[in-house]
Amino acid sequence: MDDVVNVASTSGVEKDKGSKMWASLFAAGDAEKSWPLEWIEPEMEGDVTVVPRMILDKGVDLWKNHLVGYFIDKMMPFFLVKRTFEKEWKLKGGLQITTDGNLYYFKFVDPEDRRRILEGGPIFVAGRIMVIRQWSEDVFDEKNQITTVPIWVKCFDIPTQMWTKEGLSLIGSRIGTPKCCDAMTMKMERLNFARICVEVKANTTYPTTLKFKMGEGKTAVVGVEYTWKPQCCSKCNVFGHLTKNCFNRNATNWVQREKVVHPVQSVASGGVENTVQDKEREVASPEKYGGESSSNRFATLNREEEKVLSPVENACSCFGKQ
Repeated sequence: MDDVVNVASTSGVEKDKGSKMWASLFAAGDAEKSWPLEWIEPEMEGDVTVVPRMILDKGVDLWKNHLVGYFIDKMMPFFLVKRTFEKEWKLKGGLQITTDGNLYYFKFVDPEDRRRILEGGPIFVAGRIMVIRQWSEDVFDEKNQITTVPIWVKCFDIPTQMWTKEGLSLIGSRIGTPKCCDAMTMKMERLNFARICVEVKANTTYPTTLKFKMGEGKTAVVGVEYTWKPQCCSKCNVFGHLTKNCFNRNATNWVQREKVVHPVQSVASGGVENTVQDKEREVASPEKYGGESSSNRFATLNREEEKVLSPVENACSCFGKQ
């Protein structure tokens, strides 16, 4: 873990400025604050150690109430994230923030604070979105590659027969992998729409209407509203950028052409004769990513094909609708 900070704590005990002797690190007072380790006989399968279920269960119990946050595209400095949370989150209890590379772990003292932050969805930090999700055993596997993102959706016109755990799960499964619903949905205190958290992949289509057959000759149509859709690239199948802005989409591979042979005249004593000498030129030829040839970016130097664009036509397309 890289950084640990207790947001709720504003006072601390000043550490001893003097250097400690190595032996003092193992004094009784320090030992009581540490984890005394013990020998465990490893169970091996070849060169792989089998982790006992007891160890895994204790680890899950330790982290199950944590929330995990991460930025989809670019990380932000830890102090900036911490300052944003202190300003935006009005917590009843304390909060401990721990970082591990690009992941942020949040431990709440008050369960109500934890529930409210989780249901709040993504958070903006200096204009960038941080996704907040429940800790799970898959977090470590996705540490360096985000394959799924949790989003909150609103589902309207749900038949009362489907206002159950199983019914809402079926609705969420049409969009992605359903994870949970908010407190008002669970308690059925608001029946005009249900708010469901689902995990989506980069190839999710985000349907706006869902049809369900409610018995013989009757179909229910459920409307879906997305408060936020994560940027994703259908070419890379990852989150963080759009397909039109993908670097691989416009990537160019430079390859060497075949050897070029030119005839050269040489003068001999008996007259003029042609001899052939090899003159190999390494000519680079661009090939677009995926095997498609790309056009020459300097083709506009050809005066016959020049075209004068109006200021509007020549404007940057970065402000186009995404």
